[in-house]
Amino acid sequence: MSPGWAIMNRVLGFQNQWPCGFHPFLFPSTWLTCMTVRAHSGETQGDPPLKMQRWTGPIPSRLQRLLLNACLAPMDGARAAWDQWLACCRFDLEDAASIELAALAVARLGEAAGHSSQAQRCRGWNRRAWFVSELARDAAQRVARRSHELGLETVAVGDLVTALAGVTFAGRVFPVRSLILRVSPGSVENHIDLDSLRLVALEGPAGDAIRTRKLPMAIEVTTTGPSKPAGPPPGAVWLPSPWEGMKGLEPAEQIAWLAARNWCRQPSGRLRWMLEVIAIAESQKADEELGPRVACAAERDGNAASVLAAFRWIGKLPGTAAIAPVLAAMELTPVSFRSQLRRCRMTSRLGPAWVRLNRWRLRWQRTNPST
Repeated sequence: MSPGWAIMNRVLGFQNQWPCGFHPFLFPSTWLTCMTVRAHSGETQGDPPLKMQRWTGPIPSRLQRLLLNACLAPMDGARAAWDQWLACCRFDLEDAASIELAALAVARLGEAAGHSSQAQRCRGWNRRAWFVSELARDAAQRVARRSHELGLETVAVGDLVTALAGVTFAGRVFPVRSLILRVSPGSVENHIDLDSLRLVALEGPAGDAIRTRKLPMAIEVTTTGPSKPAGPPPGAVWLPSPWEGMKGLEPAEQIAWLAARNWCRQPSGRLRWMLEVIAIAESQKADEELGPRVACAAERDGNAASVLAAFRWIGKLPGTAAIAPVLAAMELTPVSFRSQLRRCRMTSRLGPAWVRLNRWRLRWQRTNPST
């Protein structure tokens, strides 16, 4: 190696570790690869910091499938899946979807989950989830009362509907993690009404949790059409007291909404939504028309391809016999080319960027109604 290259390598920290006559600066891709290998092997100044695992949907990873088995399989198989997950995972670095499933698995297994530090932390996350859920219900009741006073037609979708329907997992209803409320465009004259609903929610005990995003809340004007999946479908019924002034989705509409919304690259419902649709289907076993109604809702909103793909995958999990009628109905549903394109877009890297662009377009339209 020439003296000039030796000095440059020593200054940049490489010293004389490269073979004689081989200079990685002549091959940038090789140089970057070597730097990456050295960084991961801890040969740089200090070991690289550990990073949280990152998961992109919609299909669960191998370790997440173990957690789903722990939540759905018979108790012996569930305990074995839980022990295997503990043996294979890096607990402190797992992604948020896995942590949420782990907390639900511990809630189901109870004492069978053991008393390790991991199990105790999962129980702590369960207690926190229920605390946030009570705050969310209080904020939703305030919004419902204010909506009734203003004469607005507000529709609750997502977690709140699942909780109010009494859908249970491990003997308890699902906790409310976020509030998604849609207001009918025909009942809103201006944005003052929407701001009033938001202020009512912030005035209560949930105010700090909403401001810090520990309790995500969205109150928006309803959008319709297959190109705008965030809007609630028309199948909604008025909720009983103390929820006057607010509607909730019917079970079939909720199932179709959950599947279409979360069969994407970055599902907002993480992976709990799979447990929700299974639990809703089990609670509606006596309803022979559940499957056709789910298929009708998915076809109407242009989401048939996404919903079909979601239920085909969920049907592979243990303890999912309740969704067999829904899957059979979806198999008979015609899938349009537009819905196939939308499924491909939402499950590819283009999906998140497309959603952000669409949200920006809707905000621009609301702030510029004359254009």
